[in-house]
Formats: sequence, structure tokens, C-alpha cells
Amino acid sequence: MSRWVRVTAAIAVGALTVVAAGAFVVLALVGRDPGPSAQGELVLPGLSARARIVRDPFGIPHVEAETLVDAYRALGFAHAQDRLWQMEVLRRSARGRLAEVLGARALASDRLARTLGFGVAADQEVTRLSRDSRAALDAYAAGVNAWLAEVAAARVPRPFELRWLELEPEPWRAADSLAIARLRAWNLGRSLGASLLLDRLVSELGGVPSRDFFPVRPSDGAHDPLAPLLELGRAADELASSAGLAGPAGSLGLVVPGSRSVSGKPLLANDVHVDFTAPAVFYLAHVRAGRFEISGATWPGLPVFFVGSNRATAWGQVALQGLVSDLFEETLDPGEPGRYERGGHWRDASVRREEIAVRGAAPQ
Repeated sequence: MSRWVRVTAAIAVGALTVVAAGAFVVLALVGRDPGPSAQGELVLPGLSARARIVRDPFGIPHVEAETLVDAYRALGFAHAQDRLWQMEVLRRSARGRLAEVLGARALASDRLARTLGFGVAADQEVTRLSRDSRAALDAYAAGVNAWLAEVAAARVPRPFELRWLELEPEPWRAADSLAIARLRAWNLGRSLGASLLLDRLVSELGGVPSRDFFPVRPSDGAHDPLAPLLELGRAADELASSAGLAGPAGSLGLVVPGSRSVSGKPLLANDVHVDFTAPAVFYLAHVRAGRFEISGATWPGLPVFFVGSNRATAWGQVALQGLVSDLFEETLDPGEPGRYERGGHWRDASVRREEIAVRGAAPQ
């Protein structure tokens, strides 16, 4: 049987408390508003026991809950409070739906996202998750949707971007988080454009000369044979830009062993090398649920700590510049669309039709 939470906001002691039926939530403004207002009442299904979100003077949420599932729900609520527009952009980038709100300028990246099929793969993957993983993502989505309900009911101010674009966000789903994870993984590789160009250069010039000649743009516009490859590379760059990962890929990590530290314990230093963006790519948070405790950097849209520490271990992430794309050249039948050649025989291709809505223009 689901439980319901009644939430009442008030100026108090710097904490947001979420409790089971009949109790209340307190939101304090510590000297300044740490984020969107949460005044009014909130009815939230699903919490099994008391949960609490305390924001420190920097606005970083500290989540305390009885169970990990409840903690994920509270983290989703906090993410949506602070980064709803960022989450909407990430979700639309992953599903190839940015042009619906940004117009034709987003068509290239939408086409690439649809072709790669982040959203289709995520919708299939969510049905195959383990029970615990599905419960975590469903709880996180419920927390996000609890804040969306507050926005839709006008009990809290709508983010400026939603007002400006007259946008009503759709309910968050577990598959949306998986689509964002796939988008993030793809953009961390950033090898598509480089792979296509290098392949063509090696085939035309040979391996050694190609190392010294790596064009940035076509020398002869659309007549240059490299133009289509460069256009695809630029679409990949635009897709990365929408996720805040447009800068040069790279990162730095090092560990000092305990034998070299004053404390006798190892030390970790990690710089993930992401661009300065507003809002930032990462979102700092701290979660405690029973014996489970973790703090560090999450990505809005995902209940995952990509950089952080628990009571025993610290971890970071570095980009190894590994090749993550396998490329195949296919010959299409110019006389009969939908057929391709493989092994000397023409075969029928499977076709997936995608229609991209474009703000201010006809669908593509």
C-alpha cells in the first residue's frame, strides 16, 4: 500500500523534512534563497518513512532517509528543484527532441541522437533492469515528478526557461535517466568525427602523411569529399554541447599511496576536465540511508555519483581516449531505396521512421 506525504513549507531552521502521512516539510532560507521556493503543500506518494533534506550554506542538499529507495526519491526532488531546465535539455538531447523547443538550429543534433537511438535503446533497456536498479530509477523519477506537480499546480514559481518557451515538461520516467546515461557515455568518447576523418585520410594519403595533415573544415565547401564527414562530426559536437561536454575531452587523476601521506591513508586527486557552464555539469549532494552513505558529484537526471566517496572508498573518473565507435561503410542501392549490399548480395534494410517536430517550422 502506498504512503502519502503531506508537506507544509515554512521559514525555520535550514532544513527540508519529508515525513510519512500527516507530518510536514520545513524549508528554511539561510540568509538567502538557496534555490526555488517550496512554499505550500506537497502530497508525495511512495515514502516508507521519514526523509530529510538539509541544505548547507552553499545550497548543497544533504539527504537523510531510512531506506535507499526513499533517499533516491528525495534526491530526485532536489535535482528537479535546482536543475529542472538542465534536466529537460539533457532529456531532449538524448531523445532527439531539442528542435521542438529550439527550432531548426537543433535539427542536426536531433537527427544524430535519433540515428544513434539513445531513446529507443533506453526504452528497451528499462524493461531488463534488475529489481533494485528499477526501484532506484522509479523512486528517483517519482521525486522529480513530485516537483513537476508543484510547478504544474503553480504552487511554486516556474523556472524562467519554461515560462519563456511556454513549455510544460512531461512526467519523468526511469527510461529518461537511462537515455541521459547513454548520451553521457557517447559524448565522453567524442571519437566519431576524428574516426571518420582519419579513416578517409589514411585511405587517400596513407598512414604516415595523415599524422601531419588533419583538416578542420572542407577546403572547397560542399564539393570537398570530406564535407559530409565533417558535417557529421559537427553534429556530434553540437550534441555534446547540449550536454555541457563541448570542450576538449580529457581528465586528470592521481593517487598518493598511504606510505607517502601524513595520515597513512591514500589520497585521491581528480579533475574531470569539463567546461565551465551555467548551470554546472555536475551537482554536488550527500546521501545517508541507514549504513549507506555517499557524497560527491551527481549528474542531474541520474541518481548516480560519478565522483565521490563513501565511508571506505573514494573514486574519480578520467577519460582514457579509447575508441568507442565501430564504423562500417555500406553501399546503398541507388535505384531501389531500402536495400544495401553485403557479401555481394543485395539485402532489404530495416527502416525506422522518425518524425522530428520543429518549433516554428514543418516537421522533418
